[in-house]
Amino acid sequence: MIIWALPELVLLLFYALQHGFERYIRRDSSAHYGAFAQTILLFCITTTVLNLMMISRFSANYYNDVRYGNEDNRGATDFVMQNMSKGDCVLVSGAASEQFDYYSRSLKWRPPCTWLSRWEWQCCSSGLQGRISIPGARSPNEELGTIISRMDGRTLWIFRRGEWPGLTAVMAQYGNAVTVRRPFGRVLIYRFQHIVQ
Repeated sequence: MIIWALPELVLLLFYALQHGFERYIRRDSSAHYGAFAQTILLFCITTTVLNLMMISRFSANYYNDVRYGNEDNRGATDFVMQNMSKGDCVLVSGAASEQFDYYSRSLKWRPPCTWLSRWEWQCCSSGLQGRISIPGARSPNEELGTIISRMDGRTLWIFRRGEWPGLTAVMAQYGNAVTVRRPFGRVLIYRFQHIVQ
């Protein structure tokens, strides 16, 4: 992209416009200045149009393609808020914790039972150790097992960024089955219910 050249293009454009106006006002038919100014004007307009086309193409890809980070965190938070029953719990992965916190506050909603995962945090989250729910867990599966053992058969919602390979199998070991799996861009919402045997 030629974004770095835009200030220079603007100067050249003003130069070309100045000579164009001088030629028009004075009715100066000097071919030397006219051709040079027209060339600069054409170059500036072409470069600017191409640059804007590249920017619009990139931004269209960014917002419409999951690979570029399309995440509907507000929609995911709203979905959990609208569908969560009174006794349900939500487990929020570290990677989605800030977004979940922001949108639950903006929607004026605090789930009564929230678990904050120790895993997948961004590099420099403040107060990480004081915020996670099970600091001693050595793996995501161990953390999940501890949470399920403390839930007494209640429904668990999982709010996370990206897939969790093997999640359904791990939850089945603890007697839970997936009843909802809904993507919101890269954010995934799962609902697991305890199977009575």
